[in-house]
Amino acid sequence: MSRFDQVDYSRLPFPDAIETWTHQAILDARMQIYLAEWEGAREIDPSLPAYDVQMMETDPAKRLQRIDAYREGLIRQRINEAVRATYLSKADQWNDVVARAAEYLTTPAAGETIDSLRQRAQLAWENLSIGGSYGGYQYQALSVAPVDIADVAVWGYEVHEASLFGVKAIADFPKGEVRIGLLGAARGGLTPPSIIAAVQARLSDRAVRKVNDKINVVQATIAPYTLDARLVLKRGVSAASAADVVAAGKLRASAYAAAVRVQGVRATRGGFEAALMGADPALVADVELFSPAASVGGGPFEAPVMTGLALDWTAAP
Repeated sequence: MSRFDQVDYSRLPFPDAIETWTHQAILDARMQIYLAEWEGAREIDPSLPAYDVQMMETDPAKRLQRIDAYREGLIRQRINEAVRATYLSKADQWNDVVARAAEYLTTPAAGETIDSLRQRAQLAWENLSIGGSYGGYQYQALSVAPVDIADVAVWGYEVHEASLFGVKAIADFPKGEVRIGLLGAARGGLTPPSIIAAVQARLSDRAVRKVNDKINVVQATIAPYTLDARLVLKRGVSAASAADVVAAGKLRASAYAAAVRVQGVRATRGGFEAALMGADPALVADVELFSPAASVGGGPFEAPVMTGLALDWTAAP
């Protein structure tokens, strides 16, 4: 929940200022200019020979143009990288992201990743609120231990109407309480008690806590599940191709599981089926999904955590 548009940086196109180029296109353009100038010189001095050796590898002019085209490409790429570095959404070098995050008054923690720092910098806008902000609490919580915390969920009394937001409502939630769930970055999703205590202390500080908010930091509820599935491949698929499809299926299933490993989000059978079907649409005829038997997660502080993955294949009858 945010006052701002939810911007998924991974879906943003690259700025038009970033140019798409190839060495061959640069070389062709340079040769066209060179040939035009040569023909212009021949019009002035007809004694000059026709230039008809550009297809020869030993042509000195062509070789020089190829070298210059390579160096021109390096300059163009350097310009592209410089432009990319100016965008928080597209910068991909550590120091560039650190510089961009600093403009949001956000500095990196030891061991923090580029994606984590980028996420916190993006949330920094939420932290500017003086009247209460879910994203602001997320920003403060993540900033305590960005390496150890994978996800932060923030709910107030409106959790009684959580079904309106597409998640399960929970009972026994006093008015005035702001409950903050922490999902650990460790494989099992648990957050160390020391981190929970540190976040509690940080968010209870008068400089951070909104007036009349009672902060309660809790461990996210882990909803463990295993994925057990079989790919039905079209007839005639070789064992080697099948192994490649299974490997691709595991990667896609793991990526989906990681994407929904968030409090309040469900890991659905349909999501896994779609991920596995996409392993190779030309070869996968069907997906047999044995586990999970139903959607997992969905509670405000409930996070679906995949604890095992088994995937094999069979040939279609």
